[in-house]
Amino acid sequence: MRSSETVIDAVKTYNSLTSLDIQATPQELAQVVELASQMGHLTQATFVGVGNTDTTLPDDSFKLVQSLRVEGNGVEGIRRIASSVTSPDLRHLDITWAPDSTPVSEADYLPRLDRFQKLRVLLLDAPTSFLLHSCIAPALNCRGLEDVYIRGKNSDFTQETLRTMAQSWPNLRYLQLALAGPSRTGVLSLGMLRCFAEFCLKLESLSARILLDLTGDSLNEMRQEAPGVGPALQQIDVGRSVIVLPFAYETEQQALKDVAASLLASWPNLTTVRCDRGGEYRDDWDRLQRALDSLREELSAPASTNFA
Repeated sequence: MRSSETVIDAVKTYNSLTSLDIQATPQELAQVVELASQMGHLTQATFVGVGNTDTTLPDDSFKLVQSLRVEGNGVEGIRRIASSVTSPDLRHLDITWAPDSTPVSEADYLPRLDRFQKLRVLLLDAPTSFLLHSCIAPALNCRGLEDVYIRGKNSDFTQETLRTMAQSWPNLRYLQLALAGPSRTGVLSLGMLRCFAEFCLKLESLSARILLDLTGDSLNEMRQEAPGVGPALQQIDVGRSVIVLPFAYETEQQALKDVAASLLASWPNLTTVRCDRGGEYRDDWDRLQRALDSLREELSAPASTNFA
């Protein structure tokens, strides 16, 4: 589809489509979205190339949509589409905002998403200035969320923020925090993630970029009592995260065992700490995996019995 006329004609011609995937210029897309919003059978929609627009969509837009993906550099356009969805059956929402230099104000924040009580999958990719207050905050009352993917900057993800997310989404099964930033500053610690053991008892898979420095505060943090127990988690994916081990072998082994014990105190069924096999710290994460395996084997061994 090379021209706006072709795109618009196609949408008009096939107005009974149930699925629509459109990538176009912001000018083309603004008109297509307006037409698509009134398609009576549309349940899945993807709009890539969204720009800023002042056009107001009809009050009864996207009445049957269950899955919506919106991507572009226009926060006003993204908000316009997200605000217009009236379907009570929205289950999958994917928002990617790749901004130019446009500043963000409170008027640009997404609307509250708690009207979508069937929402189960939420994917957010946006700069920090937009992500926390304008994307995550509106979703905090969507307590049915099961799968959340968030890409942003590490620096704004404080312990309080993570705890609020964990408390708000008790039905989470899969969580991925694909956070960007310097490798050793402003990065989540492994201990900060334990709040999800306390509040997200159904969590099965956790993926995050972290810093585990066993020569500093990270070890003391992990040695603290576990805040809760998450019985479902079996895997933590740390990707290319940084791990720093003590220089002395004996100290290293004890530190790794302490971390493994802390992990199992929070997630007793955890079997795998997975890392990127091409990462710089692969060998050190493998050492933690071996410590975890050893401790699991030790804990599962039957207790010896002494006979007189």
